[in-house]
Amino acid sequence: MNAGPIVFATYAEDDADAAAALTMAESLRSFGGALRDAPLRLYCPVEKPAVAAAVGERAAALEVAVLASRTPAAAQDYAFAMKVFAAAAAEEAALAAGDQLLAWLDPDTVVVREPAAFLLGPGTALACRPVMHQLIGSEFARPADGFWTRAYRSMGVAADRIFPVTTPVDGSTIRAYINAGMLVARPQRGVLRQWPVQFERLYSDPFFQEECRQDRRKRLFLHQVALAGAVLSGLRRPEIELLDESYNYPFFFFDQYPADRRPRSLDDAVTLRHDLRMFQDPGFFRRAGDGSAIIAWLERRLPAAG
Repeated sequence: MNAGPIVFATYAEDDADAAAALTMAESLRSFGGALRDAPLRLYCPVEKPAVAAAVGERAAALEVAVLASRTPAAAQDYAFAMKVFAAAAAEEAALAAGDQLLAWLDPDTVVVREPAAFLLGPGTALACRPVMHQLIGSEFARPADGFWTRAYRSMGVAADRIFPVTTPVDGSTIRAYINAGMLVARPQRGVLRQWPVQFERLYSDPFFQEECRQDRRKRLFLHQVALAGAVLSGLRRPEIELLDESYNYPFFFFDQYPADRRPRSLDDAVTLRHDLRMFQDPGFFRRAGDGSAIIAWLERRLPAAG
């Protein structure tokens, strides 16, 4: 693929992720408009060589570079740890290649239309979306609890760096807490390389180890707490762009999403997130009432479809 202003990257922890990532690659090549020929790198775990081996010829046909990422043993007990370290590797590679921008996407992303907002304007260092639900997020109107107070202190986040965001699904106003499934960054700023640094600070601390033992949601989302630390410790609010709801739209939450903010059709989204369970539920699309072309396209490609 031709070099350009942006490189895309994703990861695959297992064969299902790899299949989804290649579907994402095909969507970029098919619907990405001016960005359709951007380089795309897929990071697979060095600990599971069979994952990289399985993508084989299809990755080559889509001009996807398949690379390896290593996750420290101490981190592997935490959900999505591989994502954190693969993102840092992707940013390191982008920096070395002189790439101006890196779009780091979860493998369950589908590009529906040209993601023009990924081409960041001057002064913007990161484009992202808030987390979908509050869950373990810190309510902005109340003092931060002991978990978040300790996290901010451990990660070196100053109080004046913290700003409010509104979660798109449940409409909660919380302290900046970023969705880890879509990040567009300037590699030279180092936010994604700082992510595993902050993650290690948390998972190696007995305080957070105990918090995660007591609350499985904290164990599940500790990587996203670390992302908040990487973003808030490294960037100021004017450098962060919160993209609109046509980006990273979670179709699997359509029945929880406020009706007045849903796209009329998935064909109106720019990027969406899917869940293979949608295709295993025979009533899902009837309930969703969405006959969009992109869903028909997906149904022909995902292994669990039908």
